[in-house]
Amino acid sequence: EDKIIYENEQELIKNVQNIISSLNNVIYTFGGIKSFWNTENKKKIPKIETDAQDALCLMLADKLTKAGLDMHKEEVTPAGNVDFYISGHVKDIGQCGVCIEVKNAHSDKLEDGYLKQLPEYVKRKNALYGIYLVLYFNSDKYPVYKKYTNSLDPIDELNILKTSTKYEQHLKNIVAYSLRVPAIGLTWNQEVPLFYESIHYPNRAYSVEDWNAETIVNALEKAINEGVIYDEVYAMALYD
Repeated sequence: EDKIIYENEQELIKNVQNIISSLNNVIYTFGGIKSFWNTENKKKIPKIETDAQDALCLMLADKLTKAGLDMHKEEVTPAGNVDFYISGHVKDIGQCGVCIEVKNAHSDKLEDGYLKQLPEYVKRKNALYGIYLVLYFNSDKYPVYKKYTNSLDPIDELNILKTSTKYEQHLKNIVAYSLRVPAIGLTWNQEVPLFYESIHYPNRAYSVEDWNAETIVNALEKAINEGVIYDEVYAMALYD
Protein backbone atom coordinates (compact mmCIF):
# COMPACT_ATOMS: atom_id res chain seq x y z
CA GLU A 1 0.00 0.00 0.00
CA ASP A 2 1.34 3.44 -1.00
CA LYS A 3 2.42 5.73 1.80
CA ILE A 4 0.18 8.74 2.33
CA ILE A 5 2.08 11.99 1.79
CA TYR A 6 0.55 15.30 2.87
CA GLU A 7 0.89 18.27 0.52
CA ASN A 8 1.78 20.66 3.33
CA GLU A 9 1.99 21.02 7.09
CA GLN A 10 -1.43 22.67 7.38
CA GLU A 11 -3.11 19.67 5.73
CA LEU A 12 -1.50 17.31 8.25
CA ILE A 13 -2.48 19.48 11.21
CA LYS A 14 -6.08 19.77 9.98
CA ASN A 15 -6.37 16.02 9.58
CA VAL A 16 -5.08 15.40 13.09
CA GLN A 17 -7.53 17.99 14.46
CA ASN A 18 -10.44 16.28 12.67
CA ILE A 19 -9.48 12.87 14.02
CA ILE A 20 -9.14 14.17 17.58
CA SER A 21 -12.52 15.93 17.24
CA SER A 22 -14.11 12.65 16.18
CA LEU A 23 -13.38 11.24 19.64
CA ASN A 24 -16.54 12.87 20.98
CA ASN A 25 -18.65 10.80 18.61
CA VAL A 26 -16.86 7.58 19.55
CA ILE A 27 -17.12 8.28 23.27
CA TYR A 28 -20.76 9.35 23.41
CA THR A 29 -22.34 7.44 20.52
CA PHE A 30 -20.61 4.08 20.68
CA GLY A 31 -20.32 3.60 24.42
CA GLY A 32 -16.68 4.61 24.68
CA ILE A 33 -17.48 6.65 27.76
CA LYS A 34 -17.26 3.50 29.89
CA SER A 35 -13.55 3.24 29.07
CA PHE A 36 -12.80 6.31 31.17
CA TRP A 37 -14.40 5.25 34.45
CA ASN A 38 -13.50 2.77 37.17
CA THR A 39 -15.96 1.30 39.63
CA GLU A 40 -14.93 1.23 43.29
CA ASN A 41 -17.39 0.09 45.95
CA LYS A 42 -20.24 0.54 43.45
CA LYS A 43 -19.16 4.15 42.89
CA LYS A 44 -17.96 5.57 39.59
CA ILE A 45 -14.46 7.06 39.77
CA PRO A 46 -12.75 8.83 36.82
CA LYS A 47 -9.65 7.06 35.57
CA ILE A 48 -6.35 8.78 36.16
CA GLU A 49 -4.84 10.40 33.07
CA THR A 50 -2.27 7.67 32.46
CA ASP A 51 -5.03 5.04 32.25
CA ALA A 52 -7.29 7.28 30.17
CA GLN A 53 -4.47 7.70 27.68
CA ASP A 54 -4.57 3.97 26.90
CA ALA A 55 -8.27 4.20 26.04
CA LEU A 56 -7.67 7.24 23.85
CA CYS A 57 -4.86 5.52 21.96
CA LEU A 58 -7.06 2.52 21.22
CA MET A 59 -9.84 4.77 19.90
CA LEU A 60 -7.46 6.73 17.70
CA ALA A 61 -5.29 3.92 16.36
CA ASP A 62 -7.40 2.76 13.40
CA LYS A 63 -8.32 6.28 12.21
CA LEU A 64 -4.68 7.39 12.37
CA THR A 65 -3.45 4.36 10.45
CA LYS A 66 -5.98 4.95 7.65
CA ALA A 67 -4.85 8.58 7.48
CA GLY A 68 -1.20 7.58 7.12
CA LEU A 69 -0.34 8.87 10.58
CA ASP A 70 1.77 7.23 13.28
CA MET A 71 1.14 7.54 17.01
CA HIS A 72 4.01 7.52 19.46
CA LYS A 73 3.10 7.15 23.11
CA GLU A 74 5.56 9.04 25.27
CA GLU A 75 6.78 7.83 28.61
CA VAL A 76 4.91 9.36 31.52
CA THR A 77 7.11 12.02 33.07
CA PRO A 78 7.91 12.09 36.82
CA ALA A 79 5.36 14.91 37.12
CA GLY A 80 2.69 12.60 35.70
CA ASN A 81 2.28 14.42 32.40
CA VAL A 82 0.56 12.32 29.76
CA ASP A 83 1.73 12.94 26.24
CA PHE A 84 1.62 11.34 22.83
CA TYR A 85 2.91 12.42 19.47
CA ILE A 86 1.20 11.97 16.08
CA SER A 87 3.37 12.20 12.98
CA GLY A 88 3.04 11.92 9.22
CA HIS A 89 5.00 12.54 6.05
CA VAL A 90 4.84 15.98 4.43
CA LYS A 91 5.92 16.53 0.82
CA ASP A 92 9.44 17.99 0.45
CA ILE A 93 9.84 18.15 4.25
CA GLY A 94 9.65 14.63 5.64
CA GLN A 95 8.26 13.51 8.98
CA CYS A 96 6.36 16.19 10.90
CA GLY A 97 4.18 15.89 13.94
CA VAL A 98 1.65 17.20 16.42
CA CYS A 99 1.96 16.97 20.21
CA ILE A 100 -1.04 15.91 22.29
CA GLU A 101 -1.22 16.44 26.04
CA VAL A 102 -4.02 14.90 28.09
CA LYS A 103 -5.36 16.43 31.29
CA ASN A 104 -8.43 15.78 33.42
CA ALA A 105 -10.61 18.87 33.84
CA HIS A 106 -10.57 18.35 37.62
CA SER A 107 -6.75 18.19 37.72
CA ASP A 108 -5.03 20.80 39.87
CA LYS A 109 -2.49 21.09 37.02
CA LEU A 110 -5.03 22.00 34.34
CA GLU A 111 -3.78 25.56 33.92
CA ASP A 112 -0.10 24.65 34.23
CA GLY A 113 -0.46 21.97 31.57
CA TYR A 114 -1.94 24.43 29.10
CA LEU A 115 0.36 27.37 29.71
CA LYS A 116 3.65 25.57 30.45
CA GLN A 117 3.74 21.80 29.90
CA LEU A 118 2.25 21.68 26.39
CA PRO A 119 4.37 24.58 25.01
CA GLU A 120 7.50 22.97 26.49
CA TYR A 121 6.54 19.61 24.96
CA VAL A 122 5.98 21.17 21.52
CA LYS A 123 9.35 22.92 21.75
CA ARG A 124 11.15 19.77 22.88
CA LYS A 125 9.71 17.73 20.02
CA ASN A 126 10.12 20.58 17.50
CA ALA A 127 6.49 19.88 16.57
CA LEU A 128 4.24 21.76 14.15
CA TYR A 129 1.40 22.16 16.62
CA GLY A 130 0.11 21.20 20.05
CA ILE A 131 -3.33 19.97 21.11
CA TYR A 132 -4.50 20.12 24.71
CA LEU A 133 -7.03 17.35 25.29
CA VAL A 134 -9.19 18.00 28.35
CA LEU A 135 -11.23 15.11 29.77
CA TYR A 136 -14.39 16.34 31.45
CA PHE A 137 -16.11 13.89 33.84
CA ASN A 138 -18.85 15.89 35.52
CA SER A 139 -22.47 14.80 35.27
CA ASP A 140 -25.62 15.07 37.37
CA LYS A 141 -25.29 11.41 38.31
CA TYR A 142 -21.56 11.43 38.98
CA PRO A 143 -20.48 14.92 40.10
CA VAL A 144 -16.71 15.17 40.16
CA TYR A 145 -15.79 18.81 40.26
CA LYS A 146 -18.22 21.49 41.37
CA LYS A 147 -16.17 24.31 39.84
CA TYR A 148 -17.45 23.49 36.36
CA THR A 149 -21.10 23.01 35.43
CA ASN A 150 -20.62 21.95 31.80
CA SER A 151 -17.87 20.65 29.54
CA LEU A 152 -17.15 24.08 27.98
CA ASP A 153 -16.37 25.78 31.30
CA PRO A 154 -12.74 24.59 31.59
CA ILE A 155 -12.13 25.49 27.93
CA ASP A 156 -13.51 29.00 28.48
CA GLU A 157 -11.31 29.41 31.55
CA LEU A 158 -8.21 28.30 29.68
CA ASN A 159 -8.94 30.69 26.82
CA ILE A 160 -9.22 33.56 29.31
CA LEU A 161 -5.92 32.52 30.90
CA LYS A 162 -4.20 32.36 27.53
CA THR A 163 -5.48 35.80 26.55
CA SER A 164 -4.45 37.22 29.93
CA THR A 165 -0.96 35.72 29.64
CA LYS A 166 -0.50 37.13 26.14
CA TYR A 167 -1.61 40.54 27.38
CA GLU A 168 0.84 40.43 30.28
CA GLN A 169 3.68 39.47 27.94
CA HIS A 170 2.79 42.22 25.46
CA LEU A 171 2.45 44.73 28.32
CA LYS A 172 6.19 44.37 28.95
CA ASN A 173 6.89 45.88 25.52
CA ILE A 174 4.60 48.82 26.26
CA VAL A 175 6.12 49.43 29.71
CA ALA A 176 9.67 49.33 28.30
CA TYR A 177 8.75 51.94 25.70
CA SER A 178 6.99 54.18 28.22
CA LEU A 179 10.11 54.10 30.42
CA ARG A 180 12.30 54.84 27.37
CA VAL A 181 14.09 51.50 27.77
CA PRO A 182 15.37 49.98 24.51
CA ALA A 183 13.76 46.58 23.95
CA ILE A 184 13.01 43.97 21.31
CA GLY A 185 9.88 41.87 20.88
CA LEU A 186 9.67 38.11 20.38
CA THR A 187 6.69 37.65 18.09
CA TRP A 188 4.04 35.13 19.15
CA ASN A 189 1.07 36.95 17.59
CA GLN A 190 0.43 39.92 15.30
CA GLU A 191 0.18 42.42 18.16
CA VAL A 192 3.95 42.43 18.71
CA PRO A 193 5.11 43.46 15.22
CA LEU A 194 2.20 45.91 14.94
CA PHE A 195 3.27 47.59 18.18
CA TYR A 196 6.89 47.94 17.07
CA GLU A 197 5.75 49.31 13.71
CA SER A 198 3.61 51.90 15.51
CA ILE A 199 6.61 53.19 17.50
CA HIS A 200 8.74 53.26 14.32
CA TYR A 201 10.95 50.27 15.19
CA PRO A 202 9.59 47.49 12.95
CA ASN A 203 13.00 45.79 12.85
CA ARG A 204 12.83 45.14 16.62
CA ALA A 205 10.13 42.45 16.36
CA TYR A 206 11.59 38.98 15.79
CA SER A 207 9.65 36.00 14.47
CA VAL A 208 10.06 32.46 15.82
CA GLU A 209 12.60 31.41 13.18
CA ASP A 210 14.94 34.15 14.48
CA TRP A 211 14.78 33.02 18.10
CA ASN A 212 18.40 32.03 18.64
CA ALA A 213 20.99 33.33 21.07
CA GLU A 214 23.25 35.09 18.57
CA THR A 215 20.44 36.94 16.77
CA ILE A 216 18.71 38.03 19.98
CA VAL A 217 21.91 39.21 21.72
CA ASN A 218 22.97 41.20 18.65
CA ALA A 219 19.48 42.69 18.37
CA LEU A 220 19.50 43.77 22.00
CA GLU A 221 22.94 45.36 21.69
CA LYS A 222 21.81 47.22 18.56
CA ALA A 223 18.64 48.47 20.29
CA ILE A 224 20.65 49.65 23.31
CA ASN A 225 23.10 51.52 21.08
CA GLU A 226 20.29 53.15 19.10
CA GLY A 227 18.19 54.03 22.14
CA VAL A 228 14.51 55.03 21.95
CA ILE A 229 12.96 58.05 20.27
CA TYR A 230 9.99 58.62 22.54
CA ASP A 231 6.66 59.93 21.24
CA GLU A 232 4.82 61.16 24.34
CA VAL A 233 1.49 61.73 22.52
CA TYR A 234 1.48 58.17 21.18
CA ALA A 235 2.64 56.77 24.53
CA MET A 236 -0.29 58.37 26.34
CA ALA A 237 -2.67 56.90 23.76
CA LEU A 238 -1.56 53.41 24.78
CA TYR A 239 -3.23 53.92 28.18
CA ASP A 240 -6.56 55.19 26.81
